[in-house]
Amino acid sequence: MMKKVFSWLLLITTLSLTLYSCRNDYFPDQQEASTISNAFRYTYKRISLEESKHKINLVPELQKINEKFKTLETFNLGKSVKYSNGVSVNTDDVIYIERGTNVHSYTFHITRENTSPDAPLENLVLSSQPDGTYKELLITYHFTPQEKEVLANGGSIDTKGKLSVEELNPGTYSGGILNKSDISCEWIEESYYTACSEGQHFNGELPKTQGGPCKADQPSTKVTVVIHRCKALPASTALGDDGTGGGGGPFGGSGGNNNGTPTIPNLPLDSKDPCKKAKIPTNNVNNILHTSTISSELNALKQYAANDHYEYGTAIISTGTTIIAQDPYSNNDPNDPGHFSINVPSIGDYLASAHSHPSHGAPPPSVRDLYNTLQSSQQYLTFQSAFVFSSNGTIYAFVITDRDKAIEFLATYPFLDNTKDEGRMFNTNNVLGIDFNEVYNNYMTGRLPAYSGNSQTDGLESGYAYVLEKYNSGISLAKTDGNGNLKALSSTPFEHIISSSGGKKIIGYKAQPCP
Repeated sequence: MMKKVFSWLLLITTLSLTLYSCRNDYFPDQQEASTISNAFRYTYKRISLEESKHKINLVPELQKINEKFKTLETFNLGKSVKYSNGVSVNTDDVIYIERGTNVHSYTFHITRENTSPDAPLENLVLSSQPDGTYKELLITYHFTPQEKEVLANGGSIDTKGKLSVEELNPGTYSGGILNKSDISCEWIEESYYTACSEGQHFNGELPKTQGGPCKADQPSTKVTVVIHRCKALPASTALGDDGTGGGGGPFGGSGGNNNGTPTIPNLPLDSKDPCKKAKIPTNNVNNILHTSTISSELNALKQYAANDHYEYGTAIISTGTTIIAQDPYSNNDPNDPGHFSINVPSIGDYLASAHSHPSHGAPPPSVRDLYNTLQSSQQYLTFQSAFVFSSNGTIYAFVITDRDKAIEFLATYPFLDNTKDEGRMFNTNNVLGIDFNEVYNNYMTGRLPAYSGNSQTDGLESGYAYVLEKYNSGISLAKTDGNGNLKALSSTPFEHIISSSGGKKIIGYKAQPCP
């Protein structure tokens, strides 16, 4: 039978001398994290099960746990919790923690169907043991929605008093002493910080994107080490009122050895997986693009993009029963052929805009197109996307993936402060423009080769993908593939040796279609 979470009593009639020899084995050492060398600090990263170097050992463990879930029932905060229906272990987003060569753990998110925003966060933690097997713990966190939002944005939460622990494979803690009685046992927590991935920060310093000093991909993050701690109770021979005076002091491992289980609350970071976050919104927008009731209007727009000097556009509307679009129209301004304004009808739900890019302009969307999309997402709650039909036949789309984030991004980086040349380009005096142009200019100056054969197109695509992800903008750029279906573009870093530079290396960013 599994142990009760956090605190329980097991009674004995005699106290084994074995206990006395263990009295000083466990002393929480909060100074340890500040005195150990970098080689023995906790480090972590988010990976998938496929990427794990211990996959061959983890797969059979997870298979056994899935079998246990079919009959598992626990009690949390006085309520029965079952794991048989609608429960799965997420193996795509796993937190791997390591300390030296002998300590590591994997924290998996347990996914339930139809959970409410205030539901507890449930994790499965597998922690290594010297014999190559794993301790199996269910850890349940009772976080507020606000605390979950901090986690979702990559922040740390103090878990003290907010978690409960259930052991799935009893007997892996404290040798055989739990078969004895007269022992008080409980789960306790210690807190440590990981080293950032560059080995420069060790105390939870914020990343640069949140105003902190850390530039590493993985900033220093708080680790909770859960430890099963036991101590002797007073015996009939009057050892001591608290059970410790007679030699029954605390025992069990500390976070510094292999008996504690290190973990970080795992709430999947959709924002860290742009393809996952963009998949459903992009599929929805792709369905709009291929709606038969607007095919004639969109085909006309393709012809205007290929053959006309002016930009043409249309609004795409849902009447409640069908999707319709206006006949494409143009401003017909010879002094400004590259500008177009959408007239949104007063009836129906505004789903998307669509306009053409003639051959005298770059195929991808402009910065003004981006801001028009952001403004429409704020003004029209049904707005999903802005299509751009380019003269080379490619169709681009800015897709709203998180409306609240898009509105927040627009407020933080407003149009007038962050653009120039009537919105055609980013303002390179501000951080958004600096980051965009660093990626863009690597292609335009030839430091990076053009992967499509067009440096400007590649620079624009890659610049958008990079900044939209980095600044958690709630919007993604998609483009059509060879089959005419929209695929979101994600930013992929790569190392490149600049041609004729004597071996100088730079980190470049490339816009890659999501699977």
